Amino acid sequence: MFVDEISVEVYGGKGGDGVAVYRREKYVEYGGPWGGNGGNGGSVIFVGDEGKSTLIDLRYMRHIKAKPGERGRTKGQHGASADDTFVKVPLGTIIFTEDKSLKIGEITKQGEKVVVAQGGKGGKVIKEVSLSGVSTVSGTVGSGGDFHVSNGVDGGSSTAVSNTNSFTLTAEGGKGGDGGSGTNGSDGG
Repeated sequence: MFVDEISVEVYGGKGGDGVAVYRREKYVEYGGPWGGNGGNGGSVIFVGDEGKSTLIDLRYMRHIKAKPGERGRTKGQHGASADDTFVKVPLGTIIFTEDKSLKIGEITKQGEKVVVAQGGKGGKVIKEVSLSGVSTVSGTVGSGGDFHVSNGVDGGSSTAVSNTNSFTLTAEGGKGGDGGSGTNGSDGG
């Protein structure tokens, strides 16, 4: 079966929450805050693969969601950041918003990457000296939404490419230029 156009729902992972705890030990006077920050959520990245010729894999992956970051822990331990989710697509794949009004990116080379949904940032522990002591900031929700993916068929009239931090074009071996994932050409498995 040949699939050359499909709509998918893609979401980045939520950042892990920060944890507010107090240090309580026998010989430590005024122990203070001892919590950890949350880890960053994973991003969803489309990667060009010249071995693929159709979008049939996306037909069975209509809802793609990256993993969330881990929560912070006690003893000042930070939560782990989640791994990015890599989706292999054929060369010539074009990603649009659902209504096809904005072109997110196009994959034309082997290993070229487009960050479709950026993962959320991890929450922080705010260590302030006051009566309340410690407070935390929750992790942010990752970006995402509904996208239209086509294989070599320019389904939209707009040729503008998004310049927001949520969507980053990176070439093989390059780093994201405007706040992207910063991966170094690894295809994630």
